[in-house]
Amino acid sequence: MELGVAGVRQDLVDTAGEHHIAAEEQRHRRAAHISTIAYPALRVHGPRGGPVGRGPADREVRRMRRAETSQSPLRPRDLEEAGARLSEQADRLRSQLALAEEAASALRADCDLDAADAGAKAMTLRELRTRTEMDTALLERTVAALDRLRAGSFGICAECGRPQGRERALALPHAELCVQCAEEREAGPGG
Repeated sequence: MELGVAGVRQDLVDTAGEHHIAAEEQRHRRAAHISTIAYPALRVHGPRGGPVGRGPADREVRRMRRAETSQSPLRPRDLEEAGARLSEQADRLRSQLALAEEAASALRADCDLDAADAGAKAMTLRELRTRTEMDTALLERTVAALDRLRAGSFGICAECGRPQGRERALALPHAELCVQCAEEREAGPGG
């Protein structure tokens, strides 16, 4: 089967057009790659056209974007609300600790009638002691948060000095660290 002149010409045009399109796509990919090296935040697609987000640099860019959007400053009303919540919690914890101390004193003063009573009393005292230790630790963190509020450093990371973000500061008023520093501390050295 023989192609006429028109058929050969059309084949040449198609081939030339495909080469032109391929070269154009290659130029676009090269330009996109170079721009993402210079400006990683501009990367929209990975090298194969898929979504970005697998490498450490990509995670860092996403973390920075999240931090920028969540670090809206605390308003005076937010600070008042946090202070009221923290003061209320501190008062409640102090009264719980006082009640726990009274209960522990009453249990220690109570006489044991038999071994079962002694075992139950020892178990109750252990539970009270555990609960008291947890409440004491929470009270210390609450008082520290109130101190940061008075000093004007509430909502600021104690480690890196960056804002924790409005949402984090209001949701976890005891938190001393921003999300990134808390994650790094939890991961430990080399993690």
